[in-house]
Amino acid sequence: MAERRGIRGGMRRRMGRGPRHRIRRRIGRGVLVCAAALGTLAALVVHPAETDASWTTQQQSTASVSSGTVAPPVVSGCAGAALSTAVTIKWSLPSSGQYTTADIAFGVSKTGLGTATEALGATTSATTGPVGGVYTTTLSSTLLSGLLGSILGQTIYISLWTMYKPSTGVTSAWVSSPVGYKVTYLAVLGALGGSCSAP
Repeated sequence: MAERRGIRGGMRRRMGRGPRHRIRRRIGRGVLVCAAALGTLAALVVHPAETDASWTTQQQSTASVSSGTVAPPVVSGCAGAALSTAVTIKWSLPSSGQYTTADIAFGVSKTGLGTATEALGATTSATTGPVGGVYTTTLSSTLLSGLLGSILGQTIYISLWTMYKPSTGVTSAWVSSPVGYKVTYLAVLGALGGSCSAP
């Protein structure tokens, strides 16, 4: 009898612990799943991964700066003056961009196109127009001789640039490639003055 009571008691204890045990196991699994999910979220918040989007934005910004170019003015005519070393240049603003005459500068040298520093701005009284979009700038004998000395019997180069500051915070100008003319003078001035040609 005692043995049977022991067996029955043991069965009741095992049966009584069964449902409770399963419930505890289920609760434990739920806690583990929640903890894992919270850990994943915390990792995402604390350690954000660098995305392609941030790199692409930086790349595009750099590309837009490095690829920015300044268009040169458009030259359309050059002529000497009778019995004078003065030269008249006809030109237009660049066809692209929001440029004004304040962005255009002239330079002169004896060594080649684009090798001179700025000699004259296009906003001075030496420039007239526009007429049909074309400006006329006269480089006087006084200006040329003052910069280059005697130019009789020599060849000089007249360069035009677009010198553009993209913003007020930029201290130096972006400079276009030079355009212009080569002007050749005889030792004795003739009726046409200097002779213009492509540089």
